[in-house]
Formats: sequence, structure tokens, C-alpha cells
Amino acid sequence: MTDTQDDTSMLGEALQKIEASAQNAPEPNVSSTKLPIHAASDNDPNNDPTELTPTWYWIKDSNGNGSIMATLTFVSFWITTIAYVLAIFDKIGPISIRPFDVSACAAYFIPVMTAFVGKHMIDSKNSGQKTGS
Repeated sequence: MTDTQDDTSMLGEALQKIEASAQNAPEPNVSSTKLPIHAASDNDPNNDPTELTPTWYWIKDSNGNGSIMATLTFVSFWITTIAYVLAIFDKIGPISIRPFDVSACAAYFIPVMTAFVGKHMIDSKNSGQKTGS
């Protein structure tokens, strides 16, 4: 017998053992695993799963809804701006400041800004509004 035939026969035996153990397995307790068909929030007619629930930490978009993209863009803008302003100084007290890294800030800010503008363009296209000045 060759190694390939040995492997094939061992694989066949293992599959037979798995099938036998699956046939002898007890039935699962179905009553303990049932989940409700509708969650409690699904019964609310005013609940729109596509809209973000307004909270204190989401910045509101032009429609008055909380917006993750507006918040992320705002935060990334200020992080980039603070990094730029702090890079003006070599040292503030005992804290030394790194020089401004344009590529790192661009790698952080540009994708966020692109996503924000892209989402704004898609939203305005779907609502029939024109964008621009």
C-alpha cells in the first residue's frame, strides 16, 4: 500500500466515525434555543434602522440627524489641525513635539474626508437635491 492509499483509507475511517457519532447524538433542546421572531424595537413604527439614534456625542447633519461621518470628519480635522499647530513648537515645557508628518496626516484625514464627501454626494443624489455652492 502506498502513502496515498493509507491516507485515503484513514480519511474514510474518520468520516465513518464522524457520521456514526452524528447519528447517535442527542436532539438539541429546541425550546431553549428559540429566539423571538421580532425584537421589541421592531414593533415601533417610528423606528427606522437606517437612521442613527440621536445622542449627545454625534454631530448632527443638515437633516438634523446624528451623523457618524460628520462626527468622524470633525474629529479627524481637529486632530490633524492640532498636530500641525503643535509641530510649530520644538518643545513645550518638558514635552518635546514631533515635526509635522504630512504623509501620516494625509493618510488619516484624506480617506475620512473622502468618505464624508462621498456619503454627502450619495445622499443628495438619492434625495434629488443638487450639491455645490
